[in-house]
Amino acid sequence: MARRAPRPDRRVGHVDGAVGALVGLLVVFAVTLLLSGSDVQPVGPVASLVYLVTSIVAGIVCWFPADTGRGTVWGWRLVGVRAVFAVVATMLVAVPRTSTGSNAYPVVADWIVLAGFPVLYVAAMLLVTAQVRHLDVGAWLDGVVVAVGIAAVANAVLLAPLRAAQRTAPTSVAILLGQPVADLGILLAVCGAILSLRLVPSGGLRLLLAGVAVRFLGDSLRLAMEASGTNSLERLVAFLWLSSAVLVAVAARVPSSGTVAVRTTPVSDSAAWWRGLALPGGAALGSLAILAVAQQHALPLAASSLALVTLTLALARTALTFHEVLSLSDVHAQARTDDLTGLPNRRALFERADALFRRRSARAASAVDRAVSSRTASASLPSPTSDTTETTGTERPMGTARSMGTARSMGTERSVGTERYTDTGPASLVIVGLDRFKEINDSLGHAAGDALLIQVGQRIRTHLRSDDLLARLGGDEFALLLPRTSAEGAVALARTVRASIEEPFTVEATRLHVDASLGVATTPVPGGSRAELLRCADIAMDDAKRSGSGIALYSPVMHGEATNRVALLEELRSALTGDPAGGELVMHLQPQMTLVAGSPADQRVHGMEALVRWIHPTQGLLLPGRFLPLAEGTGLMRDLGYVVGERALDACRTWWDLGYRFPVSINLSAADMHDEALPERIAASLASRGLPASALVIEVTEHSLMADSARVRPVLERLRASGVAISIDDYGTGFSSLAYLRRLPLDELKLDRLMVADVHQDTASAAIVRHTVGLAHSLGLRLVAEGIEVAETRDMLADLGCDVGQGYLFARPMPPSDVADWLAASAAPSR
Repeated sequence: MARRAPRPDRRVGHVDGAVGALVGLLVVFAVTLLLSGSDVQPVGPVASLVYLVTSIVAGIVCWFPADTGRGTVWGWRLVGVRAVFAVVATMLVAVPRTSTGSNAYPVVADWIVLAGFPVLYVAAMLLVTAQVRHLDVGAWLDGVVVAVGIAAVANAVLLAPLRAAQRTAPTSVAILLGQPVADLGILLAVCGAILSLRLVPSGGLRLLLAGVAVRFLGDSLRLAMEASGTNSLERLVAFLWLSSAVLVAVAARVPSSGTVAVRTTPVSDSAAWWRGLALPGGAALGSLAILAVAQQHALPLAASSLALVTLTLALARTALTFHEVLSLSDVHAQARTDDLTGLPNRRALFERADALFRRRSARAASAVDRAVSSRTASASLPSPTSDTTETTGTERPMGTARSMGTARSMGTERSVGTERYTDTGPASLVIVGLDRFKEINDSLGHAAGDALLIQVGQRIRTHLRSDDLLARLGGDEFALLLPRTSAEGAVALARTVRASIEEPFTVEATRLHVDASLGVATTPVPGGSRAELLRCADIAMDDAKRSGSGIALYSPVMHGEATNRVALLEELRSALTGDPAGGELVMHLQPQMTLVAGSPADQRVHGMEALVRWIHPTQGLLLPGRFLPLAEGTGLMRDLGYVVGERALDACRTWWDLGYRFPVSINLSAADMHDEALPERIAASLASRGLPASALVIEVTEHSLMADSARVRPVLERLRASGVAISIDDYGTGFSSLAYLRRLPLDELKLDRLMVADVHQDTASAAIVRHTVGLAHSLGLRLVAEGIEVAETRDMLADLGCDVGQGYLFARPMPPSDVADWLAASAAPSR
């Protein structure tokens, strides 16, 4: 069934028709005025009736505005309510004129019109509020202060002369004066709010203000007419009043764009100052002047009373402004303060660094100007050594020696007991990054990590000068902005800070040792900007972290290396997804052989370790040391471990099919060990290939275990319960804690190559290996020695009791396709 088209809103058409009728009625009213006699006669009955009908229609139109937003609707409906006041006042004037021919203008009608002005003020401010979605109390209060202040001044200056010239009751004069004063107050208050908020007012709001302005002109002429005691301007006043009502009604039917237009020109700042200070301040000063004059001269009671009210409101506005300034100051400080540590944050660092670069640029420009002026002065003065000039043909610029001496003196160091404090010169930035902070967060919880960051910030601050800035960039990174500090001084400070951080921290009754990597950059830097200085320091910190040096000073060479690392990382991502643009990740296998004391010929294949390689599209074969640190720092280790693990199990299935029943060892990262679904995934991979759990050995580093043993232990227990063996890789290079050997489910230890390389030559190394063998065997663990390259090392390790050996002596890592041939050619059978 076809959907019926929506019916047009007939009410909109009726209201728009009413707007057209309003314009027509205004024309009819003007024609009626022109045809009803001389200019000095008052408005006749017919014109009064047209005036009344037009006013009623204008009020009805305001009740149905074009914009349907809640604030806008209520603003225009309040304008319609204010029109009701005008209609009632008009009826009080028009009915007697049409029925009895009386031309009197009742005082009560003026009271009713005056009572409608507060409603109009609230309506106008609501329309401004609807445009900006928010208007503070201060803006509303400013309007009231301005309106009451203008009323006080007007009463003080005009009320007495008007009373003297006017023949009616004094109260009537005050009411007549109040109407144009109220018009002007509303105009100034609303315009001030618009300017201070940097708004471009909507078309409807502009027409509303135009209507109020026309009303102000009419009320002013009415006041002048009453003061002169004639009715000569009554027709013009009536036309202006009705024109104002029609303008306001038309304004209600002007739709807005739906967007908030904001001025961006500099004049808006001065406009904000004008509204925020000049208008209420001027009203308050005028009121003070009125009260001062009232002490010496008799002024109307209304003027003094209004002046006192203005001062009271101004004091309230001052208190509110003081509160706003304090709040703004707090917000400003909070926006530049790190919530956790209380240190300045990244924004504060940026602002301070930008200011530093601006000052340096200004000093450089000033130095250039002085140099140009000096050369100009030297060229204009005769040389004091004319004979030398004639001989050499050149002049020696005057002031050169003084300039050189000044340069030396400005570059001298202050005697403060350290080399890094200089009066002028380069500025330095040091970025401090805590190493393996995520592991502390994961193992001890975020509360402990937060407490550690607070202590680190406090400890660093003790080594800084008063004008140095310590900021927290976010996460585990801090920044030290050091004005007037050379590269040598910054590096020296970096060493001090790093040594301080390496001292143990106590967090939740736990002693923690933390390492840090620090990058140092010194001005001038390429581009000469804060962003470049920060980037250079960040590159240096990454270099320090990657190289393990702890501290690195930026050099242009690092920039190229950092760019290369970014490119290499993207290519690694491509390789992991199988994109040919990233080259190919391949797996090599290295045999592990049993060690038999006194009988090398009896050694046999114990297993194979899977080692990843990367065939880069342009750099050729890359070893793990080139790309594994990138993968670890960017969360790619889990994806990489999955690729290697799947290929390793495929290779294992191949040699199991050939009758070689030994396992394959794969290395997993800390990210893998935090995966609670790891045991299920490994079990599924083994089952899909028809391999038993004993066909796999999982190798993890000491560091991965100690970083979050509480989370890792359940995963290891489930793996070992399924039959998968667990091995500690690179044993002896990490924590080497005996406690975790007792707590964790393990099957073997792998001694790092650094501990066995010279075991046949160094008695200390031999003693360490001997005791490690005894420890492993007493715990029921197998001991594997890596990096065996010569027969003497193999024989010594076998004599010391090592169970398994691995290294170039037995075989180099080989592609899976070569394993079968190597096994066939090898005299060592599999177990």
